[in-house]
Amino acid sequence: MASPLLPLWQAREGKASWVYDIASGGQNKEKVLGRFPDVSLKNARELARQDRAKIQHFCAHGESWRSDCR
Repeated sequence: MASPLLPLWQAREGKASWVYDIASGGQNKEKVLGRFPDVSLKNARELARQDRAKIQHFCAHGESWRSDCR
């Protein structure tokens, strides 16, 4: 499975965060995975992979309380 694209967003204050985009129900949502350099790119990718796996698990088991199910 390919690694997700993880933009590094920089706030006006100069702090940067890794952001994971999630497409859900025709809308895009953003999840902040952590601040750079506290969270490395490798760790941010792993966090995104874990979150994606959780979403797929919940959707596959019909747990509709998760709004991320497509």
